[in-house]
Amino acid sequence: MDRTDKTRGALLIGVLLTAVTLAAYSPVLQNDFVSYDDPDYVTENPHVLRGLSWSNVGWAFRTAHAGNWHPLTWLSHALDVQLHGLNPVWHHLTALLFLVFDVEAAFLYPWAVVFREVGLAGLIEAFIFVMVVIVALVYAWRKGVLEWV
Repeated sequence: MDRTDKTRGALLIGVLLTAVTLAAYSPVLQNDFVSYDDPDYVTENPHVLRGLSWSNVGWAFRTAHAGNWHPLTWLSHALDVQLHGLNPVWHHLTALLFLVFDVEAAFLYPWAVVFREVGLAGLIEAFIFVMVVIVALVYAWRKGVLEWV
């Protein structure tokens, strides 16, 4: 198998991962905000509700609101409010796009770094690991563990 075939294979797998991720998680776009942490992060957060501004950028990098220091999360929520108000579809779409990026990064980085060393067997093992995680997630979802409201 030459380099072009490997690149095509990686591209095909990447497109397939994107499609599967979007298909699996797109139902979130029909949801409203939840009472679990959305009040702290979006719906009742006065900084986020003002949208993106220089004062909010400073706040995002200085605060540990909600028990965590994660300025990019605050800035992302503030930008969503700035662009789309409190429409939950857009907030969930942003989260979904971050998830697609994470899935792609989790696939492409190991592919690019270690494919030569681990070969196809290593990729099959990684795929099996991911499938076990997905099965566990589906099991937890069916048992109602992921119901927060």
